[in-house]
Amino acid sequence: MTRLWMLAAALALLGGCDQRTAPRGVDEPVFRIQANPNEPLVSVVMDAAEVIIIVDQEPVFHKKNAPDKTITWTLDGASKADWKLVDVVVAPAPGGKAVIHSCAQVGMSDHKFRCKNDGDSGTYKYTLTVQRRSDGTRVTSPDPFIRNGR
Repeated sequence: MTRLWMLAAALALLGGCDQRTAPRGVDEPVFRIQANPNEPLVSVVMDAAEVIIIVDQEPVFHKKNAPDKTITWTLDGASKADWKLVDVVVAPAPGGKAVIHSCAQVGMSDHKFRCKNDGDSGTYKYTLTVQRRSDGTRVTSPDPFIRNGR
């Protein structure tokens, strides 16, 4: 019986250990996941008849001293069932240097594209093109950006 009372007292004390200063709202996430600039996740969603390409980070940001600035875009699980990632094009820097270059499909997968990134500081516009598996319709993302730290 003493053990039961000790357990109940311990649980009551632990219940008071919540360190939040404000109550958690229903729309607040239980945990947060930091985006990985080396592996942006791409979703393709339908909004009525319009196809929308969503990248999980905007801009894709690499810190100045990041040791690896390679970027591999990957279609999420739901999107790759109906779509394939067919092209990634990154605009050159002013003056024409291709800072982010050599974009190519990863192996035989049709849902991943990888680009090399020399890491020169600046902001670079890129486009993603996806293709619907069922009918070959192609959709290109509007104007997302990559930013290399200064």
